[in-house]
Amino acid sequence: MGDWFPALVGMLSVFGASVLVSYAVMKYARPRPKAAMPPRESVVRIKTPDGIWRTRLASAGAETWWIHAPLNSDFYVPFSVGETLTLEVSSPEGVILFKSPVLARRSEDHTFEVSAPKDARGLERREHPRLTGLERSCVRVDRCRGRIVDISRNGAKLLAALEARRGQRVMVELPEQDGPVAAWVLETQQAVVEGSLGTEIRVRFEEPIFVTPLKKHSTSA
Repeated sequence: MGDWFPALVGMLSVFGASVLVSYAVMKYARPRPKAAMPPRESVVRIKTPDGIWRTRLASAGAETWWIHAPLNSDFYVPFSVGETLTLEVSSPEGVILFKSPVLARRSEDHTFEVSAPKDARGLERREHPRLTGLERSCVRVDRCRGRIVDISRNGAKLLAALEARRGQRVMVELPEQDGPVAAWVLETQQAVVEGSLGTEIRVRFEEPIFVTPLKKHSTSA
């Protein structure tokens, strides 16, 4: 085939190797997106080998976050400096899951410091089926009358006669719940609600709720 064939094979080999190296660099060296910054008082779940606790976020910075120490039988749980915690933090973008050691403690306000998540991963919140066909089930969103489009243990799509914005924290009064449920607004778009201009809202509950099939013709006072 002449002297040109080995040279061609060599050139193709070099080209193929370059493509593979470029792909690997793009895939593995690409900077990971930073975790969303949750607002103050976001719900925090703390897991250790000794148990699971629920508390609130005191403040969040670029490098460290401060968290309120949870209560256990009227006493603050004394996490030790250096103890590694698994944390789930609610935010408007979803739930942030990460691990961090306790960096410091403040006795004056019963808070402790952890490292801000550098490689946090989100949790899939749609593992539970959504109930649909509930357009006539009445709810209230921040005391404004509304209706359910669909609902699951972790969230719902609602029609409500109010203005809402993405990232807003709202209180939702649902049928068969003991009291208002705190939720974060994930998406909004204008919609007609009972003949007036309102909002279609997709929310994520701060805490999963117990959902039973709702009566389509239920009413709300």
